[in-house]
Amino acid sequence: MSLSSVQCSIGVEDVFGPQVSECYKNFDFTLLFEESILYLAPLLITLFLVPFRILHLWEFEIRMFRGRLWILKQVSLPSK
Repeated sequence: MSLSSVQCSIGVEDVFGPQVSECYKNFDFTLLFEESILYLAPLLITLFLVPFRILHLWEFEIRMFRGRLWILKQVSLPSK
């Protein structure tokens, strides 16, 4: 039984689980599993932690040496 002879509908990809065993011989993530665990979870964790990082960085004093190169950068960059 080759992979090309097995006909599966796209509905098997809507199952929450890491593997669709009835269609593929090898291990394969379903689309629902990929989108929820491998995409949404890191995105939500990042969105949760970003405000804390911004608040942490907001407390620091800005330290930079304003020499000739800094003036050249300020003059050459377009203003917003």
